[in-house]
Amino acid sequence: SNFATLLMDSCINMASVSGKSAGGLVGNMVDNFVISNSANLGTITGMGEGAAGLINSASLNYTGTITNSYNSGTVTSTNTSAGLVGSASVTSLTISNSYNTGDVEGSGTAGGLVGAGETSLSLFQNYNTGKVRTTGYSGVAGGLVGKTTKPAVIANNYNLGEVSAHTGFGRAGGIDGLVATSGSDMTVLLNNYSMGTI
Repeated sequence: SNFATLLMDSCINMASVSGKSAGGLVGNMVDNFVISNSANLGTITGMGEGAAGLINSASLNYTGTITNSYNSGTVTSTNTSAGLVGSASVTSLTISNSYNTGDVEGSGTAGGLVGAGETSLSLFQNYNTGKVRTTGYSGVAGGLVGKTTKPAVIANNYNLGEVSAHTGFGRAGGIDGLVATSGSDMTVLLNNYSMGTI
């Protein structure tokens, strides 16, 4: 079967965005997508279903690619939040040569690049310098990814941002806040580093 594909090239948002599901470029994505040379500079505020600099939620049986793109806006949410993609449950997501410099805060899962990586995830040559913070009692925060629950390859990336979680049952990691794969699924971390305070 053929599926529709969203192609975005050289797109920039400079406005503040707020809503139930808030994204600097796209709120909810339910198609294949390719985003390149694009950016968000505006403040993103999500209420209920999360927020992210580029795409808040990407779901269903599709694939996504982001390259040469960035977020510099502050991202806050009462749920999942991230610099680039908030919640990803598509078939696969690849992000390369992209970065986040905006501060990210959420009460659930927070990630400098990706919040909840519930997909086959590949991250190559990306970085985060923004602060990443989760305020939820059992929230999760990661300098690059909040959490991964499916196979992931994270290679040649770095984090310089401060990462913090609630002192209750919160979890925080410089690269990945929580690896929760199961069965034969594997998460591979290769040639990454984090120098941010945790």
